[in-house]
Amino acid sequence: MSRLHQLEPVETPIEPRLEARINAITTAWRRRGAEAAELLLEAALRAGPEDIRVRLEFLAPAIQYAKTGDEQALTRLPEQEREAAKKIAATLLEKRGGAKPE
Repeated sequence: MSRLHQLEPVETPIEPRLEARINAITTAWRRRGAEAAELLLEAALRAGPEDIRVRLEFLAPAIQYAKTGDEQALTRLPEQEREAAKKIAATLLEKRGGAKPE
């Protein structure tokens, strides 16, 4: 994950780059569980380009929300990011067969 930005063409727009990372993180959750997803997210936040790191920060609360169902994990997020985090959490739980947080 930390080297992904080195393999992408320079002209790749940010949206496909974000989508690739989010897909990798959700796949890790689906195949290996929350810990694997958290490790990949940490790697992306630690070593990725600044523009990507800033846009991925909402995933940590999304993963926490998916793990606990506690909306307190989302309270620090702006409304738009909160809604995106809820959608990501629902997607994570659907793929693992868990109940969707409300």
